[in-house]
Amino acid sequence: MRGRYFAGAALAVFLGVGAAQAQDTTAAGQQGVLVYDTPFFANARPVTALDMIRLLPGFNFDAGNEGNQQRGFNGAAGNVLINGDRPVTKTESLEQVLRRVSSDSVERVELIRGGAPGIDMQGRAVLANVVLKTAARVEKVINYDAYLYPDGYLGILPSFQVSRRQGVSESEIYGQLIRDRTDNTADGRKTVVYPTGPAQQANLDMHDKVTGGQLRGAIQRPMFGGKIRLNAVVSKDDFDRSVSTDILSGPGVSEYVSERYRSTAYELGSRFDRKLGASSEMEVVALQRIEVTDYGTKSKVAAGDFGEESTSGESIVRGVLRTKRGDRWSFEGGGEAAYNFLDSDTRFSQGGVPIALPAASVKVEELRGEVFGTATWRPSDKMTVEASSRFEVSRISQSGDTDLEKEFFYPKPRLLLTWNPVTNHQFRLRLQREVGQLDFGDFISSASVDLNRVQAGNADLEPNRSWVVEGSYERRFWEKGALTVSLKETRYDDVVDVIPVEGFDAPGNIGSGVAHALSVNLTVPLQRLGITGARIEAKGDWVKSEVTDPTTGEKRRLSDQAGTQANIAYIHDIPGGKWSYGFKYFSPIDVKVFRVAEVFRFDMEEQFETFVEWRRTQNLTIRLDWQNISARSVVRSREIFSGPRGASPFNRYEARDVPFDSWIYVRVRQAF
Repeated sequence: MRGRYFAGAALAVFLGVGAAQAQDTTAAGQQGVLVYDTPFFANARPVTALDMIRLLPGFNFDAGNEGNQQRGFNGAAGNVLINGDRPVTKTESLEQVLRRVSSDSVERVELIRGGAPGIDMQGRAVLANVVLKTAARVEKVINYDAYLYPDGYLGILPSFQVSRRQGVSESEIYGQLIRDRTDNTADGRKTVVYPTGPAQQANLDMHDKVTGGQLRGAIQRPMFGGKIRLNAVVSKDDFDRSVSTDILSGPGVSEYVSERYRSTAYELGSRFDRKLGASSEMEVVALQRIEVTDYGTKSKVAAGDFGEESTSGESIVRGVLRTKRGDRWSFEGGGEAAYNFLDSDTRFSQGGVPIALPAASVKVEELRGEVFGTATWRPSDKMTVEASSRFEVSRISQSGDTDLEKEFFYPKPRLLLTWNPVTNHQFRLRLQREVGQLDFGDFISSASVDLNRVQAGNADLEPNRSWVVEGSYERRFWEKGALTVSLKETRYDDVVDVIPVEGFDAPGNIGSGVAHALSVNLTVPLQRLGITGARIEAKGDWVKSEVTDPTTGEKRRLSDQAGTQANIAYIHDIPGGKWSYGFKYFSPIDVKVFRVAEVFRFDMEEQFETFVEWRRTQNLTIRLDWQNISARSVVRSREIFSGPRGASPFNRYEARDVPFDSWIYVRVRQAF
């Protein structure tokens, strides 16, 4: 009976039967903004702003790119704003920033769908904006996070924060220590199968350790009729890993490989905002980031030794001017200038004999400028049109072992149409030209000693470019329910993959490609089924891609792309607000990477996890997660050929099957 009722209710959602009218707590605001006031979150009693974001129906939190994964300020943006602004940091993740904001400090959360006049959508169709209270508030919080592993090892991540907010003025200091390990600490089995002769069987013993910390300070004050914010971050990360291979049968000898990584990062950021009359405002952002790293890996028996020392940095200045003309029009324009560099020295030897690598000691520098403009028009209360374009010019030079300089110019237009034909229904259409960024690491040689793999650097690279067409339908129902279905086609030019360079694998452009994706995101509140405070959250992504393999000439999917991913969760916030619990399922993952003489495959089994959270008081919260309950197995396999695939005989098949144990995560948050 309950199953048939649920199916009927789901059909009613699509037909519009019984669709709830907008409530005061989730009132459909003007200009395409849904407003979620604090009563909407009352039953769940969220502790932080991040908890509130994760309660938004149909919203997928995206922390963006931290660190040097994405150069520039705009390209690294997540999909959450705080008081309409992005955090001025790339060293910290958006998740860290939101976790430090207490829910008691939040006035409301706005969900901006399809663009709205006067709001910088940063190239996204949906954004969330956390609006903070202006009343004076002082917060002192201690977090004690711990991971408990089956062998008794205890990973600890204690942190503290002290903050004060009053109107525009803010002050904050935050610190965290880390002593933990990853889930790659495990025992497994290695198998090597040859076309002829006996197979090799070996035990794997894998261990790693992560230590480090972070110290952050920020201050915001009124200045020159506006406000200025300054923040500084210092972080240190150390990582040590070892893999022991003990031969049980077959050819080969036992091996021990060690790996180390040391990184120290420094960051200074500032932002100045000022209103220019009643309808215009300006924003100026400046950011400086420096990171020093030392990486090395050695094999004991094969005597392979690889090391790299590097210093990287990024300097950004960005200015934006926004103006709004009533409720129908808004304009935004500005520019960004950035200087990036990576100075790296690498070395590689085998059996004590140095081996020359292409681009082993190089300095890569990029000088980039970008101008941009956006116009947002609401021709009616049901339609929003956002048209924008960015014009990027850059010069990338490489010196050292290879001297080369290349210049690029790329226009990046974007058009977003949003249509709300009736209440609770929205259609979105996006057409966009996207241009990827060249990874500075692709210019420099690297090695994986444990896999006996060397990758050369390649200075003669072009960034991949693509045209994206995406259509989305969003349906909101039952006050806290949402369904979003998206179809996307991406047509690539100059796909970056792997090609041979001087006898080694190296990053290179392999031509055009295409990808088709279907995404479904569903949140179903279970109030109508008699389970107050419970909901089901489900998300699925299906991707099919195609590119011509440069080695075999055959069609295949894009490297490093999972074909299908899905997860489903049941979460219950028990009325009264003191207890929550839930269960989550993650589907298997299958990823392939195609190299010149090898196909690498990564297969992860399905995973289950559960949690329970107790809010003893508003100031004391204890959360317990039991993760990887099913002790999923991860298989890393390699099909290795004697030379280029398609033209060389098969050499061997290697597989590492590692079952990872479950672990317990405990978080205690005490506010004063």
